[in-house]
This record gives sequence, C-alpha cells and structure tokens, in this order.
Amino acid sequence: MRAFIIALSVIALIGCSNQKKVETEETGQAETEKSVKLPGLAPADIYLSLEERGFLTDKQIGGEYGNLWTCKSSSGGIDYTVEIASSGASDVETVRATAMVNRGGPREALPFIQFVSSAPIEGVNREAVQTWIAENFDKDKVSFESGEVRYTIYAPSQMVRMLRIENSSVQE
Repeated sequence: MRAFIIALSVIALIGCSNQKKVETEETGQAETEKSVKLPGLAPADIYLSLEERGFLTDKQIGGEYGNLWTCKSSSGGIDYTVEIASSGASDVETVRATAMVNRGGPREALPFIQFVSSAPIEGVNREAVQTWIAENFDKDKVSFESGEVRYTIYAPSQMVRMLRIENSSVQE
C-alpha cells in the first residue's frame, strides 16, 4: 500500500511535460522527448540543505514510477514536508513544500516556504521570487514565473500553505 501511495505521489508531482524533438538513431525520424527538469537543480541541493536544518529524508529511488525524496520536520507547532520528484536520480522535475500550522498563524510558515523557493535553479531571479511569495502568501492557486520555472502557492485552508515548483512548460 505504501508503494502505491508513493507511486501516486510521484505521478502527481511529475504531471505533464515539456516536449522537444529528438531524432532517433533507428528511424532517423523526429520523435517527441519529454523534458520537465528544473534547470541545474539536483535532489541533493534541496534535501542536504534541509537535513542540515534537522529534516529527516526518506529516499525512494529507482521505483517503477520514478524517484521521490520526502523530507519532514516539525518545529514550533508546524509540520513541514518537502517532496522532490523526478524520473531520474540526478535531476529534479517537481518540488512541493507543505506547511501545516498547528499553532500560531499561517504566516509562521513563510520563512520555510521562502527557504524552499531559494533552491539554486539556473535562470531564476531568487529575489523576485522571494518578494512575490511574501506578497502572495495568503492567496490560493496563484503562480509566478521566473526563467523556465513556475512557482505556485496554494492556501487550501487557514492553516495550510503549499508551494509547488515546476518547469513553466508543464500544463497547469
């Protein structure tokens, strides 16, 4: 059952993909190759920096549906989770950060969401992303693009905040 849930999470995180033409060796015909990687980002860029801050990481690598790194921590009445998904072991296709606030207000989770958004992705204006997150933190399903990357904030309830980071070519 756990493997099934992990597989569904990976499928949901990876979602749709960008397409580019690639010529195959066998036919010489152009075929569609799916690529939704976050430029220059590796899973370790995220999970190692979270582990340095006390997060525990569960690594599900080499599964039928791809790879999933799940980092969790609880502090100050907030439960934090970061899920990193990819079809390859050395790249990242989607990052989802979730903060469940059990004490205090949702703004208590803002530093965590901003920290995750500061992942070293090539071509991203991190300062603009940080400002946008602070200004839109309490809005539900709003997006911002920087470089080839889309940042989407979700506020599904008073006490939950989520951030999804994905390639901007992925269909919403």
